[in-house]
Amino acid sequence: MIEGVTFDWWNTLAVTSPDQDRRLRTLRMERFRPALTRIARRAPAEEALFAAYDRQTELLADAWAKGVDLHPSDQIAAFLRLAGLA
Repeated sequence: MIEGVTFDWWNTLAVTSPDQDRRLRTLRMERFRPALTRIARRAPAEEALFAAYDRQTELLADAWAKGVDLHPSDQIAAFLRLAGLA
C-alpha cells in the first residue's frame, strides 16, 4: 500500500523565471514579517530579512549540492540567526 508520495516541485515540476523569483522573495518576506514580529516582539528590519533570505538560499543551495537536506527546525534556526532574531 502506498502511504505517501513526494514531488520535487521547484525546477522539476515548476520552473520560475528570475523575475518570478524576485516577486516570490518579496511576497514571502511580506507575509513572513508579521509572524517574525510576533515571535521577536519587535519588527525586524526589511533589509535584514532580505539579507537573511538571500543567505538562507545560499546555505540551502550549498547543502543540496552536497546531497544534504537540512531539517526544517535547522532551517528555521538558521534563518532567525541570519536575521538577527535568535
